[in-house]
Parts: sequence; structure tokens; C-alpha cells
Amino acid sequence: MRRYSVALRKIAASAFEGGVQSRIYRERLDTLAPRTLVIWGAQDQIIPAAHAQGLPAQVRVHVIDGKGHMVQMEAASEVNRLLNEFFG
Repeated sequence: MRRYSVALRKIAASAFEGGVQSRIYRERLDTLAPRTLVIWGAQDQIIPAAHAQGLPAQVRVHVIDGKGHMVQMEAASEVNRLLNEFFG
């Protein structure tokens, strides 16, 4: 768990230089194809799940409780199920 915590801090330091997010993708979501799925971990310490609020209407958001920033690894079965349902 310690390595994971150290890795999260390194990611945060590079993506949020000076405490400010260096890349903002949110503003581009409404230019994507109509079907967009965002899967978020409720305990994400890098980009809080609250950032999912107010996304464009065509963006489907699913927040997985008890999981963090690496939700695709932490909840692989659930993420795969959601992807299959979305693209199925």
C-alpha cells in the first residue's frame, strides 16, 4: 500500500504542478461522439469523483464505491461489465 501511496503522490505532482491541474479535458467532452462513459472511483485521491458533477448530458457517469484512481485495476470485473453493457 505504501508504494501505491508514493505512486499517487508522484502522479499528482506531475499532473498538478504547483497544485493546479495542467490539463483540462472536461471542456472537450461535449465535442466527443454522443456516447461517452466515464467510470470513476469514489475514493479517487487524484481527481475527486465530485469532478463528475455537471458533465454534459451525453456523458454517462458511473462512480464505483470503495475504489480509487486506478478503478480499472481495483474493480476490473465491474469495469469490464460496465464497458460490455455500454458498448454491447
